Amino acid sequence: MKKTVALVVILAMVMSMFPGVTVAAESQSFTVEKTQHEAIKTIRPETNSKGFSSQAILPEVWIEPYDELVRTGDYFSVDVLFAGIDNLYGADLQLKFDPAVVKAVSQTNIDDPMADNGTGAVTRGFFANGSLSDADHISLETNTFNNIDGEIIFSDLFTGNDMPVNVPQTGEVYATIHFQAISDGIVNFAVTGSETEYNSGNGTVLIKLADPDANSINFNSYSSEVIVTDDLAGYVVEAGDNYPDIPISGATVTLKYLDGTVIGSTTTDEKGLYYFPSELLFINESSYLIDIEKVGYFINEDNLVDSLYQVYNFSLTPIGKFNIELFWHSPNGRDVDASVLVPATSSDQSQVVAWYNRGDKTGYPYTSYLNDDWGYEGFEEIVIFEDVPGIYKFAAYLSDELMPGTQFEANIYENGDFTRTFRMEVISQEGSTELAVNFYDGTELINTILLPDGADYWHAFSIEVDDLGNTVINP
Repeated sequence: MKKTVALVVILAMVMSMFPGVTVAAESQSFTVEKTQHEAIKTIRPETNSKGFSSQAILPEVWIEPYDELVRTGDYFSVDVLFAGIDNLYGADLQLKFDPAVVKAVSQTNIDDPMADNGTGAVTRGFFANGSLSDADHISLETNTFNNIDGEIIFSDLFTGNDMPVNVPQTGEVYATIHFQAISDGIVNFAVTGSETEYNSGNGTVLIKLADPDANSINFNSYSSEVIVTDDLAGYVVEAGDNYPDIPISGATVTLKYLDGTVIGSTTTDEKGLYYFPSELLFINESSYLIDIEKVGYFINEDNLVDSLYQVYNFSLTPIGKFNIELFWHSPNGRDVDASVLVPATSSDQSQVVAWYNRGDKTGYPYTSYLNDDWGYEGFEEIVIFEDVPGIYKFAAYLSDELMPGTQFEANIYENGDFTRTFRMEVISQEGSTELAVNFYDGTELINTILLPDGADYWHAFSIEVDDLGNTVINP
C-alpha cells in the first residue's frame, strides 16, 4: 500500500506580490530561442495520448516528466513548461511538498544543498534568456525553499520597458525544480488554472500567468506524477519516438531467475506501470530476467535485470500487417533513413512515410514510422497496420558522402512472422573511382549496380497488394 503525497504548486499573480512595481503597458515582444537539446525535448506531435495539440486554441502548461519512477536517495528534477503563450510578462511559483518523501535541493549552496531553509532549488528557464541577457533589462526574482514545512517559492517578473515573451507552441521550460527522494510515495502534479478547483482539492497545481497589463492568461493544463519506490518497478510503453510515451495497460510482466524459473508475474496498470515487491527478491541473487507480452505486440523476453531494487522500463512493438526493420551501418557516420511510398487511394494522395512524416496508424496511410536513429549505425522500423491496394515502395535514404562499407539490412515480418531479408552494401569498383551497390535477397547476391551521381535513395524492395488483399514481395 503506497501513500499518496500531494505536491502543491501555486503560481500567483506576481504583480500582487510586488505592488510597487511599474509594468510597461506598451511593449514589443521577442520569441524565445531554443537550444537543440530543448527543441528535441519539447517537440510534440499534433495529437498524442495526453491530448496535447500543436495547434492549441489556448496556451498550454504542464509538468515533465509525465510519469517517472525514482528510487529513494535519487536526485531528480521536474520541469514546468509553457507553450503557445503570447505577451507573457510574469509568473510566480509557490510549491508545497511532503518533506518526509522528497526534499528540495539547492543548486547554489554546495555546502548544505538540503538545508532546512535555503535558496536556489529552482533553475530559471526561458526568462533567463532573450532580453534578460542585456544589462539594461531588470527582472524581480524570488527563489527560496523550506524543507521543514515543504515549500518552494519562485517568481520572475519583467519590469520597466522590458519586452514580454512569446513562447512557441512547441513548448519551453519555464523552471526546473530539483529534489531528492527520501521515502516511498507518489508525487502528484494535477495542474489547474482554477482557484476554485485548487481550493476544493481537485487540483494540486494552481498556475496563473500575466501579460504586461496585469491581465490573467488562460491555458490548458495536464497532469503528471513521480513515484518514489524501492520495489522492482517500471513502465511498459509502445515502441517508437512517441512524445509522450504511449502506455500499454494489461501487459503481462514475468520475473524469472536466470535458469528460467518463474518467481512471479503481474500486469501493467492503465499507465503501463508494473511492480514486483522487494520481498519477492532474494538478497543472494543479483540478476534476474523479465519477460513482457501482450496480444497484438511482439514479445519482449529475457531482459536482464542486473541488480536489485532498480527501475526498468520496457517497450513493446505493435504487430502490423507488415513490420519492416532497418538495421544500418555508415562508416563515416552519415545518417541512413528508412522510407516507404504508400499507394494512393480513391480519396487520398500517395504519401511518403519517413522521419519527417511519421504517418498514422488509425487513418490513411495506416502506416507509422516508429523510430529514427542517427550516427554510425542504428535501427529504424516502419509498421503497416492496414494495407491498401497498390504498390508499397521501400527505400533507404542517404544524406551524402557514400563510402564503401555503407550497408543496410531490411527484415520483413508479415502478421508477426518473419518473412524475408534484403541487404545492400556499397562497394568499390576495381580500377574505378565509381561506387556500386550489391543487392542481396537473404544471402544470395541478386544484382550489382553502379551508383549514379547524386543518388540518395536506394530502392530496397516493394510489396504489391491486390484488391483481395493478397500480397507479393518483390526485390
